[in-house]
Amino acid sequence: MAADDETWRIGEYMMYQVRLIVGVVLFACCVLMGRAWGGSAKWVTEASSTQVGENPSGVAVDGDMSTRWGSGFSDNQWLMIDLGEPTEIYGFVIFWEAAYATNYKIEVSVDKKNWEMAYETTKGDGNGDYVYIKPRTGRYCRITGVKRATGWGISIWEVMVLDESVKPRVEGDGMVEKLLDSDLESVWRADLSKGEAEVLVDLGQVFPVTGLRIDWAEGYAKRMVAESSLDGKAWRVIGEMDEGRGQLDYLLGELRDAQYLRMRFWDAQSEDGVIGVRELTLRGPGEEMTPMAAYQIAAMKAEAGYYPPSVSKQQVYWTVTGVPNDGEESLLDEYGNLEAKTRAPILMPYRVSEGKVYHAQNAAGIEQRLAKGHLPLPKVTWRHADVDMDIEAITAGAENKSTTYVRYRLTNKTERDLSGTLNLLLRPVQINPPWQHGGFAPIKKLGFVESVSGRQVILVNDEPVYVTLNGEPRFDAKVFRHGDIIERLLEDNKGESARQFEDKEGMLSAAVSYDYSLKPNQQIDYMIAVPLHEGSDIEGNEFTSAAFDLLKRGLIRDWEERLGRVEFSVNDREIMDTVKAQIAYILINQDGHAIQPGSRNYNRSWMRDGSITATAMMRMGLLEQAIDYINWYKRSGIAEDGLVNPILNTDGTVNDWFGADLEYDSQGQYLYLLMTYYRLTHDKQFLTENYETIRRVLKKTEELRLGTTSGSYMADVEHGDRFRGILLPSISHEGYSEPMHSYWDNFFALQGWEAGRFAAMEMGDQETADWALAQYGKLYEGLLRSITQTIEYKKISYLPASADLGDADPTSISIAFFPCNQQQLLPEAELAYTYDHYVRQIRERSEPGSSFTYTPYEVRNINALVAMGQVEAAHDLLKMLMNHRRPAGWRHLAEVVHSDVRKGSYIGDMPHTWVGSGFVHAVLNLVYYEADEALHLLPGTPVEWLRGDGVRLARVPTRFGELNMTAKYTEDRLVIRVEPLTHDVGLKHMTVDWQGEKPVDVKADGKRVSMSLDGRIMLPHDTREVVLMFEPSGE
Repeated sequence: MAADDETWRIGEYMMYQVRLIVGVVLFACCVLMGRAWGGSAKWVTEASSTQVGENPSGVAVDGDMSTRWGSGFSDNQWLMIDLGEPTEIYGFVIFWEAAYATNYKIEVSVDKKNWEMAYETTKGDGNGDYVYIKPRTGRYCRITGVKRATGWGISIWEVMVLDESVKPRVEGDGMVEKLLDSDLESVWRADLSKGEAEVLVDLGQVFPVTGLRIDWAEGYAKRMVAESSLDGKAWRVIGEMDEGRGQLDYLLGELRDAQYLRMRFWDAQSEDGVIGVRELTLRGPGEEMTPMAAYQIAAMKAEAGYYPPSVSKQQVYWTVTGVPNDGEESLLDEYGNLEAKTRAPILMPYRVSEGKVYHAQNAAGIEQRLAKGHLPLPKVTWRHADVDMDIEAITAGAENKSTTYVRYRLTNKTERDLSGTLNLLLRPVQINPPWQHGGFAPIKKLGFVESVSGRQVILVNDEPVYVTLNGEPRFDAKVFRHGDIIERLLEDNKGESARQFEDKEGMLSAAVSYDYSLKPNQQIDYMIAVPLHEGSDIEGNEFTSAAFDLLKRGLIRDWEERLGRVEFSVNDREIMDTVKAQIAYILINQDGHAIQPGSRNYNRSWMRDGSITATAMMRMGLLEQAIDYINWYKRSGIAEDGLVNPILNTDGTVNDWFGADLEYDSQGQYLYLLMTYYRLTHDKQFLTENYETIRRVLKKTEELRLGTTSGSYMADVEHGDRFRGILLPSISHEGYSEPMHSYWDNFFALQGWEAGRFAAMEMGDQETADWALAQYGKLYEGLLRSITQTIEYKKISYLPASADLGDADPTSISIAFFPCNQQQLLPEAELAYTYDHYVRQIRERSEPGSSFTYTPYEVRNINALVAMGQVEAAHDLLKMLMNHRRPAGWRHLAEVVHSDVRKGSYIGDMPHTWVGSGFVHAVLNLVYYEADEALHLLPGTPVEWLRGDGVRLARVPTRFGELNMTAKYTEDRLVIRVEPLTHDVGLKHMTVDWQGEKPVDVKADGKRVSMSLDGRIMLPHDTREVVLMFEPSGE
């Protein structure tokens, strides 16, 4: 792996699971076929790159469906196959791993110099591709992934080149060979005026097939059937259609082995009875007819915006609305679509007026905002020429009895009367897309009933999901058949439909429709409620728009109180809002006691995430929430032997997911969490109650190191001594699919030993303090030796993330700076190279047309860059992260960012609050941080933050007491004022670390002081005012 290819680490385990499942499915298909799959022993391969050592190019033609070739993480990666001699080529079969190419080409050459295009597509969809071409001679075949579908590279389980022995044979009237030539300009035509037309295909051998795609020319058949056979005698129906609509059709069924396919067509749409087919395309494993596939096909034929974008594999971004600690949240996406709660069907607004359908995709503009810029009360606005629509979602009520309220406001911007219909379409699809473990949300039963209070209630699968709060809505529903309820929007049908609907396939969709009339500049509101729990309270019987506003104002007051414990302001509103919003999202994502990084994919609690998140909450004044989490985790998260279980379920039970007993970073993280709370509160009772637990955790941490100290440990591995004296291997921060000797774990363990020593000293336990200091020294020595030996053995110039791989991962190294404070053990030359290389990478991402995938966990690198004096680079990284908030108005980040905004690829949860907590820490650390016996001020503060009203901190908890500080930069001076700390126990000095223009004079409390060459000003611990004076600009 190339240095800085950190994307290999993003969600690696999750992708590993997906890949494993796909591989098992495809491998099973090939076993059923009863033959070796893929290439020949004579074939030789080359590739543009290889992801890791176990994925070389040759395994793509080894006949083994459990092995794969994987490229580096960029576009235009290629795999070349040398067939050994010139061969007549009829096509290719490619089984893609999860990392496929949406845009790829296949070229053929006789001499490896002159290449001829055999096939190219911009609509690759992964799984298995059967590519038939016009026959041509070649010895070399090259598959190039022009554009990746995911943030990874491209990866292929197996490739088969179809030669004379397995060429397809097509029988039927006319030039049927045009049906399998990958040329959409060549058309097979048949006359159905006198009856049916039949096409028979012999594939040359048995293949796993799920069906066919038909690309039509001008005339198409309304009725058709596709059948498959192993022997050409016994036939089974794959799929059939009796109302074809042209353009393209899919006939899909279950996955079956077949050598023969038969297509029959009847009933031409054209007056002359002639049909034209441009191409038949085989569909293979993973391409069965599923509900999501049916929606995808319908979306292909429809106007953009008629169906949820995710069914067309387009990325959509969303936010959450909920109340703190609640077990359920609603999602609102960037277009104003609503997912009521986990795995609920989507509710999508559409407006019909004067025969036109208005939706988010055809809006002239679309905006997303939060109340007050940072409160988690989201709003989406559509701007059309005639009418603007505001969609607001708020959630209120007691914990686990909450309700989400949504208001749809239409405003007539014209000088004429307007009328139309607001339609809220309910569809069996989640906002959370398939690549995020979401997708289909079956609706098997729909009911429209009137409640006791007279409100209309929409029952989904017998559960009340939506309640209409005003207006006189009409209801309609439809079972999916080549399309859903969207097809009825333009029908002039305003009668009342049935009130109960059922479909065993779960493919019901529905419309809640409101007729409106608007005078010029008039607005009208329609509102619904979403009870998130059984027994959720819904506000009074008469819920008006004024009632919505009153409820919203109350929520604003509540949220401002929660987020106002600490005052944090800088002369950059976007930064301020984004920091505050993270704390709000943390509270919403939290379920009960369990701090979670997300509301959908990550509905469990990691100590890794929780420790960083809880300490961010502490720094923003939410100490009660942090201690609640600490006490909850202690109850079942600490094993009798002192192992800190890395993951707890929301009910407090130990999570037994893969790796639950193979993550050892939690040891140090738990100790860091406890002692951060103690340092901020000096709560001796808390320390006393937890001290024995601290000792148990330390003892287990020692055992994890002792397990590698034997001379026989890893003795059978070359240079095995690099593994000794550090912690046992683990999957660490889920950065590895197999246990590795990860330095991440060891950095946290060192921090844990320091925290444990401090706890012992506070408890007056000198013996334990001495033991902890000695253990720290032994681990420090072992870790330094391991890093040095790994660098030498791997012959690398950067800092490795693990002893096993010698892999480059600056973001996991950055924790050595914060929160672990262990940067002194990092070799200087490799440290400089690592971050110099990384800085080049982040700047390359800003270049026009750059292609990248990265994780915003990189926010940790801001801490490292500032500590290394690369403050400008730290600011560049912060700006990049701010630019990659999607959408920016919602002030949050996903776990993964892709340069292609609409690439349907894994992004983790949104908002991802482990990323968010890292953002809070990084921004605060630019303004102040604590280390040992010092308080450091303005260590990386951008000068722009100091202009205007400047920087203001009030009531900020530190280990030295509450910090109240202002810093303001004017034309000729920077004035910093610090109020007396509430208890400055242990504070020996303060510093100002100035990175801007060099001052001509510096005074502290009126006395001249000096500044070091690197901009550091050392100050007495009780300094109250510091003034840096600069040369006037002369204007």
